[in-house]
Amino acid sequence: MMSKIREKLDKDEFLDLEVGQYEKIFLGNISGILLRKRNGDTDPHVCYSHICEDDEHWFPIDVSSDKTDSYWLESEIKLQKYVLNWIKRNCIREEKEGWRFRT
Repeated sequence: MMSKIREKLDKDEFLDLEVGQYEKIFLGNISGILLRKRNGDTDPHVCYSHICEDDEHWFPIDVSSDKTDSYWLESEIKLQKYVLNWIKRNCIREEKEGWRFRT
């Protein structure tokens, strides 16, 4: 099931407190990606975390132990490509460090 990727929570949705501070959020059908600064406000390099939705509650997931039905794979790939394109448009590429947020 493909749906539009969103960049904010709906009014009935909420983030788990464990999600912590982030710079940008991208939400797909059942999964999302948060972009973060590497060390809070002191390091602008882009890092990312995965989140998952259940009953309008978004919470962090450990992708190394996560098991998701392959039905969602196409949607997950679409989300990852969307996030990468956003980074390419809005962040600065550094040769050996990946990407960093514009400050």
